Amino acid sequence: MSKKHYPDFLLVGAARAGTTAIDRYLRQHPEIFLPRVKEPCFFAFAGMTTEYKRGKFSFAVTDSESYEKLFKDRKPNQLAGDLSTPYLFLYKQTLENIQRYHPDPKRLRIVILLRQPVDRAYSQYRWRLRDGREELSFAEAVAAEPIRKREGFSFDYLYLERSYYAAALQAYRDQFLHVHIIFYEDLRKDPLLVMQGLCRFLGVDPEFPFEAIGEVNGTWSPRYPWLSRLVTFEHPLKYRLLNRIPGHWRDSIRAGFTKINAVKHAEEQLDPEYRRQLTERFTEDILAVQSITGRNLASWLQ
Repeated sequence: MSKKHYPDFLLVGAARAGTTAIDRYLRQHPEIFLPRVKEPCFFAFAGMTTEYKRGKFSFAVTDSESYEKLFKDRKPNQLAGDLSTPYLFLYKQTLENIQRYHPDPKRLRIVILLRQPVDRAYSQYRWRLRDGREELSFAEAVAAEPIRKREGFSFDYLYLERSYYAAALQAYRDQFLHVHIIFYEDLRKDPLLVMQGLCRFLGVDPEFPFEAIGEVNGTWSPRYPWLSRLVTFEHPLKYRLLNRIPGHWRDSIRAGFTKINAVKHAEEQLDPEYRRQLTERFTEDILAVQSITGRNLASWLQ
């Protein structure tokens, strides 16, 4: 892989912690280049075929030649990025593939987004529900995780398991000199301040006047679940065709579909007692993340 056609930074997850918002902001910055494929997932699945029973990751770019082509249009003065949330959960194989394929891994900058683990898990569940890909209640889906894993479901259905961060966070910290942590709560509170900090970390103009964006990739209930399943079916040809369409056109198509199929109402909240019980499962991991990052995460334990 030539140095011209590789990313200078990776945003490695977590899923449902603000990646889409960061993507929308970074695409505004003239010193940043992001490929049309939002989540190439190359370093997670390089040289592999994804054969999950459900949640197939058909959009993943798995060969180095195709991955290089994603960056062919970057300008000489631009930093290139790859925003792929599986890189956090599949950190072991991702780190191995970075060393195997990236021409200069020591210079890579790593960005990690973190969110209260139960809230992140529930948001992931609501996203699967929105896309017509989940039939169980949240409690049933949580109980079914071990069975689904054995049956070959992808980690998009491992709602709780995908919310453990400490081991992956420590592994990235051990391997890379430059690691930047963004907390979802900060992004929601003051996104422009978060973007200034991220720009400083990446070494691009932090005073760039980002245009504020509204909620992106939100969750809603589908009016017609069969329509959601039809629109979100996974096939490599579908993604190859979509990736040829300019981003603003894809956004318009997505907005039109949402207008037709979305039922907007107050999002169903988790039962507080059940949320507390689930949070207790993460106590050790949360304290480890707190130790690694130096961030007081008492609010995550509530």
